[in-house]
Amino acid sequence: TLSSSSAASDVYKRQHDGGAAAPPGAALTAPPAVIRAACARYLEYAVRELWCASPAVHGALLLLLAYARDEGKIVRLVTGQLARKARAGSSLGSSTDGAPPPSVDLQYALRMCRAMGLPRACAHILLELGLWSDALRAALSLVDLDLARDVARRAPDRPARMQLWLQIARHMLAGGDAGVPAALALLDEARGDLSLDALLPLLPDSAEIQLLRVSPAPPRGETHAHNQKAAWRRTAARAARVERCLLYTSDAADEE
Repeated sequence: TLSSSSAASDVYKRQHDGGAAAPPGAALTAPPAVIRAACARYLEYAVRELWCASPAVHGALLLLLAYARDEGKIVRLVTGQLARKARAGSSLGSSTDGAPPPSVDLQYALRMCRAMGLPRACAHILLELGLWSDALRAALSLVDLDLARDVARRAPDRPARMQLWLQIARHMLAGGDAGVPAALALLDEARGDLSLDALLPLLPDSAEIQLLRVSPAPPRGETHAHNQKAAWRRTAARAARVERCLLYTSDAADEE
């Protein structure tokens, strides 16, 4: 408390009277935002440089960062990156081994960030809680596809990962044919967790004809290369059948 008061007093000194000495009790008369910023810097130093693992310190820092609407630092705090990143360049050593895990109560952090209207921080906290579907919906609502991909990759089992990748594909295809190339690129990004057979029902027929008439090269990767090649062949055959049906329908209409 003494250090945080001194920090607030230093801020007061710099902002008043041209740098003159702050009067006694200046920390108590400084604006609340100045006091919160000084306290946040002090607590951040304790977490970043001293590896403080106290849940009380982490909770207080979270509250101050939420008031400051600093979602970037909140994310680093709840994921433990705030301590690890600084420790690598700290005078105390360059190794990050032995860094304590984050001591933030994630349920409390989620309630706080929701109450303060911090959607990006909420998405990352949901990810840390392992609430994959909720985290993905939050990421897609922010149109943060990088975060959405991270959510899909971190799900614990392949069926869950496939469902998450399919949700991302649906989001990409919501805009029509323009999203088809990006959705097809997910086959490579998913690294075997998403099959073409699962993605194919989401694609519009026009996209199948235009993009899959000539079977493209299968995605990279040796473990699922055989299955993916077979999927590409089945897709090309289905596209050809769709095209023949459309041609037949067109010819019948012309005869009428």
